[in-house]
Amino acid sequence: MITLTETVVEPPPAPIARSPQEQELERFEQLILAHPILLDCQRHLRQAVALPEAYDILMVVGPAGVGKTTLMSTLLSPTATPISPAFALPSGPGVIPVVAVRAHTGKSFLSRWRSLLLDILQVVNAPLFEVGRVSNPTEPRSYPLGHSLDRTSIAQLLSLVNTALGLRQTRAVIVDEVQHLAPKACSAGDFNLMVESLKDLGSNTKMVLVLCGSYDLLEFASVSAQFARRDSTVHFRRYDISDEKDLAHFKTLVFTFCKAAPTLLPAAQFSNLMPYLYCGSMGCTGVLRKWLYKAIGEALARRSASVTRSILEATAHLPGRLKQIRTEIEDGEARFTELESEMDDFMDSVLAKAPKGFKPATSQPAVPPPPSQPSPPKPPRRPKPGKRNLVRDKVDPPPPPTPPPTN
Repeated sequence: MITLTETVVEPPPAPIARSPQEQELERFEQLILAHPILLDCQRHLRQAVALPEAYDILMVVGPAGVGKTTLMSTLLSPTATPISPAFALPSGPGVIPVVAVRAHTGKSFLSRWRSLLLDILQVVNAPLFEVGRVSNPTEPRSYPLGHSLDRTSIAQLLSLVNTALGLRQTRAVIVDEVQHLAPKACSAGDFNLMVESLKDLGSNTKMVLVLCGSYDLLEFASVSAQFARRDSTVHFRRYDISDEKDLAHFKTLVFTFCKAAPTLLPAAQFSNLMPYLYCGSMGCTGVLRKWLYKAIGEALARRSASVTRSILEATAHLPGRLKQIRTEIEDGEARFTELESEMDDFMDSVLAKAPKGFKPATSQPAVPPPPSQPSPPKPPRRPKPGKRNLVRDKVDPPPPPTPPPTN
């Protein structure tokens, strides 16, 4: 005898309703600000990706926390529009137009450079890549290349990378945090080897190598003349407090964050905190975003209705760290300004012997000469000692004529 049993199917649990503050936090996390400085750097990047033969190597330098990683994510966005329909990126099955990796830290440059090349191979999904890498070197396995990729020489890895990038029709390879490849404490030999290796990777005429990092990247061009000939530099700067337009854009940034989370970041309260927000972020968008994100988390943990001044002070950088950030930023900006001024001195030295018609006209109007003034009268010449000063004696004027006598 078969007995039938009823199976009770329980309905799926109802989704947990999120509070308005949690919804604001989600909108804040997904917010990508297209502010003026980012858009300007983005235009240079898209132009370099569209015309790789004209750029070879493009360096994007700026202070830490200015938003370089966000810039890379906007370039990799599938909704990114090309600068012109004629310069659209290649598309199709198996095509990877842009490859983005991050440099790693390590004991030596060779280990850091090897990790970078292996990361590029992993992103382009080179054939049998996972088979070629070995987690346990003592494990007996057969490899298509005859040995493990971890044991492959740097020259062979570089050849594999260039081949894979060509098959994927890659237009740009973006390397973020490039300063990790050659930190300040590295030897001069490692530094020169890194510059030459980057030059070799950027030698592919059909691809542009985009290097993103701190102001330490400015030292790369001073090591190799060939590297300096191939590279172009884009300054991803912060918002300058001495520029009125920059201050207006910074205020718009803050109000855009407030618009994404109006309850947690009340605009009326934050309008009075602009000087404190600028000093705590030093005008860097990325630093400001992370600071506000931590402040929102602290407000939710305290069950506070909004982010207050005390919460901002509790989540801000310590004064000592802010001084260090300010020193690094100002030193880097001074180095970049010095490089720009060197171009004017270089032009003056090259054009020193050029004819006047070939030299560029100065933008400043010519200053008219001052009006000529009458020269002061010369003092009388003094006679030499022992020599008489011959001067004609004064003669009395003749007397007036006498009138004729009258009869």
